[in-house]
Amino acid sequence: GGFSAPQSEHGPRTLDNLINPPLNLQETQVTIEEITPLVPPQSGDKGQEDLTSYFLEALLKYIVIQVKSLEWKNKENQERGFSFLFSHFKKYYLPYIFPNICKENSLYHPILDIPQMRPKPHYVVIKKDAETNEAIYCTKEPFIKARVIVIRWLVSFWLEPKPHTGPHIPGMEGEVLPKNIQRAAASLVSREESKNDNADKTDRTTEPEQSHSNTSTLTEREPSSSSLCSIDEEHLTDIEIVRRVFSSKRSNVNFVTEIFRQAFLLPICEAAAMRKVVKVYQEWIQQEEKPLFMQEPEEIVITSSDLPCIENVTDHDISMEEGEKREEENGTNTADHVRNSSWAKNGSYQGALHNASEEATEQNIRAGTQAVLQVFIINSSNIFLLEPANEIKNLLDEHTDMCKRILNIYRYMVVQVSMDKKTWEQMLLVLLRVTESVLKMPSQAFLQFQGKKNMTLAGRLAGPLFQTLIVAWIKANLNVYISRELWDDLLSVLSSLTYWEELATEWSLTMETLTKVLARNLYSLDLSDLPLDKLSEQKQKKKKKK
Repeated sequence: GGFSAPQSEHGPRTLDNLINPPLNLQETQVTIEEITPLVPPQSGDKGQEDLTSYFLEALLKYIVIQVKSLEWKNKENQERGFSFLFSHFKKYYLPYIFPNICKENSLYHPILDIPQMRPKPHYVVIKKDAETNEAIYCTKEPFIKARVIVIRWLVSFWLEPKPHTGPHIPGMEGEVLPKNIQRAAASLVSREESKNDNADKTDRTTEPEQSHSNTSTLTEREPSSSSLCSIDEEHLTDIEIVRRVFSSKRSNVNFVTEIFRQAFLLPICEAAAMRKVVKVYQEWIQQEEKPLFMQEPEEIVITSSDLPCIENVTDHDISMEEGEKREEENGTNTADHVRNSSWAKNGSYQGALHNASEEATEQNIRAGTQAVLQVFIINSSNIFLLEPANEIKNLLDEHTDMCKRILNIYRYMVVQVSMDKKTWEQMLLVLLRVTESVLKMPSQAFLQFQGKKNMTLAGRLAGPLFQTLIVAWIKANLNVYISRELWDDLLSVLSSLTYWEELATEWSLTMETLTKVLARNLYSLDLSDLPLDKLSEQKQKKKKKK
């Protein structure tokens, strides 16, 4: 019968009991435990109103700060570290924060369809401004605050910080900026100074920065003199690391472009975040030194060193061809034994070629200025294509301001920026659609607003829109060929909006200016100082004397 099973507190230890232990209901019941903080709050601490936003800001802040706090022998690991954390952020958080993110949008193959008009969001008053007592509005869209936080965070790496102030990293309000963030601004300033003043450079003493153990990642470090002055790669600032990663491959450039597009889709109560994105585009368009992705693309050449070594591929191919010829001539199958191995190798060679080509393309981030301009024109048009909240003065003011900022950039482009045919056409098409969308309304509605034009977005934008459209049209025709279809489109849009007196006014003023310019350039005549006018003036003077 063998030995009896040994006893234990859970009963006899039999094989069956070990495999299927008897359940002790007392121990296995799930009980609700209150979640408490590891460090209890102090009596004077104010609780966070919006924990989601608070933690998201902290996460984005520390993704950047902690990467810089780790010391590596291989400095590239800092970029790889940020890239790793950032890819996980994109994977796990982004789909919730931006549920309608469009992954197909690409700066390298832009989708240039003009966006649809969007209905007016439901704005609600959330609080009153402590100083002005004005109502502050918000929409109850889920994760809208999170979207704004990500947009502001992304913008902070592209807006050049003002001298001696760190970049705005959301979540840092009211906090002392960590030294390594402050250093970002300091190094940018010192770069400019060191460019201008090479004489001082030799006198500067540089000390190597102390190395830090992993345990001190949260401590703030004093910037060494070398990190403030040197331009070498050893002392890349946080901003530079992040910019490098965003500029390292096409998918990251597309990410930046898409998040900025999302900014233009925000409700107008979030105009402050939109303004920052507009400012970034304004700098990119106006500054001479363009970011890498705005520079003109280069031809991608794949060298043999980029490919895995596949020996004697060409020999194989030749022997294959010869074998097949012989086969045809003799009716024999001499090439059969090489065919399989050669085809397999040839296939892997093709695969390697394809992969190397894809990788080279992914890393070739230059899209050219025209692509960026086209995408900006399309994406920024979303601001005009949002139904305005005319009844809420604050929001109407914000909406008007945003539209005028965009129109000012369009005007700058029309007058100052060199554009190709496709970009010009894009500009004219968008201006036509925007003018039509903002200003077209039933005659009843139009009559209703007579005398109260200033209380609507359409009334406030009529003059600037017509002026921009007409001037852009003239400039475009001086630069590129504009198709008959576009001219017909212009005619039909303007014909449908003749009830706006601003159209007549702007048309008249523009034609007057055009006539003056033509007279001066073609006939060297100054229309404000014509010879016959002088004669008639003299005659009048003589008459008076008599």
